[in-house]
Amino acid sequence: MQRFVKRSSLAAVVILLFTGIFIKAILGAPLSVQAETDWESMPMKKNVPLNKEWTITFSGDVEVSSITNKQLYITDEAGQVIPTTAVLVDQGNTVVVQPPKGGYLPNTAYTLFVADEVSSAKRKLLRKPVKMPFQTGEQRDESNAFSPRKDSTNAVTYQEGVTSLPDDIVQSAADLNYENNTFVFDGMPDVLKQLSARDIIIFPETAQHTFGWAKEIVDIRYDGHKTVLTTREPKAEDVVKDLDISKTVPITADDFMLEPDVYSRVISETENGDRRTFEVENPVDKSIGKIEIGEENGNPYVEFSDVQLFPKGEKEGAATIGGKIQLIQPMVNYDFKGLNVNWLELDSGLKNELNVKVKLSGFEPEPLRIPLTAPIPVKAYGVAGAAIQLFIQCETSGKVFVELEIVEEKNYNLGLMKEGAGYKPFNYSTSDLSAEFLSLKGEIEGKVGGGININADVLQFTLGGIDTAGGYKMKVAGEIDKDIACFSEKGEIYFESTARIGSEKNTYWDVTYPFLSIPLVQRSTCGYQELTGDAIVLAPGETKELKVSGTDQKGNVQPLTLPDSNVTLKVKDRNIATANYLGGVRAKTTAKDGDQTFITIRYNNGRDAIVKADIPVYIASQDLRNELRKTISTIGPDIRNVLETAEIVNGAYRDFSYIENDLRKLATPQYVEEVREYYEKFMHPTIDISLFAEPVSTELKFEIIENSPSKRILKTVVPNRGLSSGANQIYTFVKEGGKWLLDGIDGESFEESPINPTVDQVQDYLQKSYYQDFGDVRTEFISSGTEKIYNQPENKYYDREYHTFHVKTVWDQYRIKFSAHDGSIMTMQDE
Repeated sequence: MQRFVKRSSLAAVVILLFTGIFIKAILGAPLSVQAETDWESMPMKKNVPLNKEWTITFSGDVEVSSITNKQLYITDEAGQVIPTTAVLVDQGNTVVVQPPKGGYLPNTAYTLFVADEVSSAKRKLLRKPVKMPFQTGEQRDESNAFSPRKDSTNAVTYQEGVTSLPDDIVQSAADLNYENNTFVFDGMPDVLKQLSARDIIIFPETAQHTFGWAKEIVDIRYDGHKTVLTTREPKAEDVVKDLDISKTVPITADDFMLEPDVYSRVISETENGDRRTFEVENPVDKSIGKIEIGEENGNPYVEFSDVQLFPKGEKEGAATIGGKIQLIQPMVNYDFKGLNVNWLELDSGLKNELNVKVKLSGFEPEPLRIPLTAPIPVKAYGVAGAAIQLFIQCETSGKVFVELEIVEEKNYNLGLMKEGAGYKPFNYSTSDLSAEFLSLKGEIEGKVGGGININADVLQFTLGGIDTAGGYKMKVAGEIDKDIACFSEKGEIYFESTARIGSEKNTYWDVTYPFLSIPLVQRSTCGYQELTGDAIVLAPGETKELKVSGTDQKGNVQPLTLPDSNVTLKVKDRNIATANYLGGVRAKTTAKDGDQTFITIRYNNGRDAIVKADIPVYIASQDLRNELRKTISTIGPDIRNVLETAEIVNGAYRDFSYIENDLRKLATPQYVEEVREYYEKFMHPTIDISLFAEPVSTELKFEIIENSPSKRILKTVVPNRGLSSGANQIYTFVKEGGKWLLDGIDGESFEESPINPTVDQVQDYLQKSYYQDFGDVRTEFISSGTEKIYNQPENKYYDREYHTFHVKTVWDQYRIKFSAHDGSIMTMQDE
């Protein structure tokens, strides 16, 4: 097995700045290098160790899903990408690039690339991509590899007065109660005749106490038939005079035992060569599960078949476990001197092919931990060594039933070592993992994985320990069964570890290792039949995020969250705009008013053909937008003014032909005919002129749906102001004879598209409205909230957002409540 040892100290720290400008994105592109002139090049590093880890420090926290081998990678002399792994440290601004499993080749040139698609946690891309060439030397850095001390005696020496009891004394005991410090023997064994109070004895190892157990005698009594020892726990220094062990010890299948709670449910046990098979009664449904412990090619494993295991402290139910977990060439390195730990290290591969069915319901603050074996004793010298326990760990903030299959290959290489007056932890673990949900219903955010707990023990005394877990960290929502697969998933590989000197109950030094994250997947999987997205309108140089939704077979519409590995984006004309994998769309600074292109979105829904949609992108400068705002604000009053010129007196109106030419200056012949129908039905000879009775408000809503050289579609709103219940207004203009003419007006209810303005938009609207009525006015935002509003036609209550403001005019002051849904206003007396 490839040994992982401490890498050399950092030869170069690459500092890259995040910026709000989205420079470039390559989505779905092959792993190749961008143009030479695109990259900012750093000085070459020479004589680099073959196991070098590169540490990259960014100016802000990094989004873990953006450090895949498409964005952060190393190429060889031929320009081919080699298999390295980028790891995010503590979910912060530091990324470590681990070397290939076999290390770099000697005397070879490589280049480290950090592409500008790496993003911050706030979805900002790098200002400029960076590369750094380096040349390897001929050696690995072995400066901190474990090497047993040659002067070690590998022995334990007890204090005077300490007596080791023979192995057969356990068999002659009538009762051994280690926890209550009471031991009963038939008769008076010869070895006990020499003992008295304050003497210290050491019981031999048992299945429960694999390193033996020391006790100090408080009282010893013999009644002619039985001997009763009353004891207490001694201190380690009262038992051990000298401890001097420095060695590497392998772990074998013989060291594996079942966890005591599981062993108590064993109904049969068979042994065939190096394999032990246990049939276990499952407590929930009385079914029979099976556990096999054995070795393959010298590598110990535990295999489960429908075994129900109970998490520690969990009362809701069992987890059903299937599959195999195997250690690959496992070994423990330790160095004890006196009662001090100088070095404690686990070096092992791990293959995890487990299937876990479990009901999760927000296990906080403690994670759910399922022990897979009893502590595995790895002995260096009878009463001293390390105890290792394998476990599965789950935690979640959701409530869900889930069946998850994890296939994982890890290399655990972590530990702690003495450094000066203190200790230093190290962790060079790596992982290659895939996870598949076999069934899911609900929403889950948490972690599922395996782990190892290792303690350095002498007798019952723990000198130090390491606890490490790693696996699949995910955020998943949706439903998966044999007929339905519609869910979103964001996942990463994680490692989290702690180390301590002393026992868990009596720790005098401890440390939490940096949390390590490796990107795995960010995607949605759903049988969408259709994709839809809002058109994007940009000023030159402006950036906006693309909003895309998918419609499934049942007609349910769900938003797509980018990035998504099942989604690709392609801009037709990159001279007008570009799009990155985060969904950021940026107009070129050279784009002009009226330019247009479209983005093709392709979605691999996993089961059917690829679904695609074209989303328009329009260029409109701020000056043009102001012009368009003015256009839709004035077109209604302009048409109304023309209609009013037809009035003769007292509500009598002239024939439509009187105003037709003036209307044709504002609208197309098609729309003029619509106005004619309204005019002749409601105004001639009646006196109804409700057309454009309420003004629109571009302060509350203004959207450019389309802006092409021949057509413009604009959306605004008429708020609920009393004369009408209000609605969204969609204006269509076409260009005829070099002039923009109104071609149609469509309405859209607030149920379909509520206003939902920002607080600033509402304040601008109120300021303008009250100024028109009162002149000088001041508005001040107070608060926002929600209230239940009854919808009579539907006989249903809805939660509606509102904003309250204090309004002060030259005449009065009061509070108003503005409905974000439809723009209605309620006036209240000032408090």
